[in-house]
Amino acid sequence: MKKIFLALVLSIIILGSGNKALAGNVFIPASKECIAGFDVKDFLSIINEERGKAGLKPLAGNEMLGKAADMKLKDMIKLKYFGHINKYGTSPWVWVSLSGYKFRKAGENLAVGYGNARQTVAAWMNSPSHKSNILNRQYKDVGFAIGILRLENGEWGVAVVQEFGG
Repeated sequence: MKKIFLALVLSIIILGSGNKALAGNVFIPASKECIAGFDVKDFLSIINEERGKAGLKPLAGNEMLGKAADMKLKDMIKLKYFGHINKYGTSPWVWVSLSGYKFRKAGENLAVGYGNARQTVAAWMNSPSHKSNILNRQYKDVGFAIGILRLENGEWGVAVVQEFGG
């Protein structure tokens, strides 16, 4: 499995145009590339399935929140961290504000190392804090960024940033 994943990573690096290598890591914006099993449309559909099961209105994909997610993912790669707040204390709300999205409430879900969109959402739904973001009635919009990055243990993984707004 590692060899197949590594071959996929190398293929994306070689074939991708406009990819940015940052300190040995690779960022592939979801808006320009599709990583097998990690399509933004799939994430939106699966998230809205979960909201529908709970009797909630679907979220709309939002370009500004997608931009905020892209900025957040690039920051994680550049500064080599995986978390909601970077080493300088920058919170997710900074990226949402910089994107131009006007919000009363915002939230963020992060994931790394899952095999596809459905597995990622299943993991979020099994986590109370992530699930509460997905099922929050105050959120109307959502944006995603998906990229491949090198993890602290040296392995490669697909990272997903999900920004919510309302």
